[in-house]
Amino acid sequence: MGRRRIVTLVACLGVAAAVGACGTPYALRHRVGPGETLAAVAARYGVSEEEIRRFNHLTPKDRVRPGDVLFVPAGGPPPAEAPREKPAKPPRPEPPRRVAPPPERRSRSTGAGWPVDGKVVRGFAPERGSRGVDLAVPRGTPVRAVRAGEVAYAGTPAPAYGGVVVLRHPGGVYTVYGNLDSVGVRRGEAVERGRVLGTSGPARRGLGPHVHFEVRRGEEPVDPQRFVSGR
Repeated sequence: MGRRRIVTLVACLGVAAAVGACGTPYALRHRVGPGETLAAVAARYGVSEEEIRRFNHLTPKDRVRPGDVLFVPAGGPPPAEAPREKPAKPPRPEPPRRVAPPPERRSRSTGAGWPVDGKVVRGFAPERGSRGVDLAVPRGTPVRAVRAGEVAYAGTPAPAYGGVVVLRHPGGVYTVYGNLDSVGVRRGEAVERGRVLGTSGPARRGLGPHVHFEVRRGEEPVDPQRFVSGR
């Protein structure tokens, strides 16, 4: 492309700028890059090759070279490349939250040290006539001595109450195991703590299968919880 053609292009750019101010379609100044053809420029801006030739006064024989300046009519700036998003950093794993343990539920069940491990279905309340506790367990559960002692009584005083075992302990303390289905010790026999005295009996007096357990100091009833825990 000769000097004359370059001057013409520059003039066209000036005219186009003036015309653009009067409301003509947007025009863009484009510098041809290495290896770039007119067809490539037209495709880049979404206009026809013929429109670019006509606006820049180019004939079909004219060729563009790197460094030439063209005026692109009725196209617009090439679509801007979308900024490359940096790969998002994986979120840092949150440290495990310290969850406060749930408040300890005061179980109304017994455990080690009791004659049986069962739920307390009737508690110690001498003022209401309950001189011991009733522990719900399946019928036939082994019933064990809570402390070492001597068998003061073993038998069935009345069928309505089931079998009963009474152990005598030092200090004038007695433990009573009632509502037994069977009795496995005899009067006068020394037993160790944990010795099986018999098995639990059936439902009686409005309660399901259970064991009745009392602690007496002389004739005075004692809270079994305090006796079993050693208080």
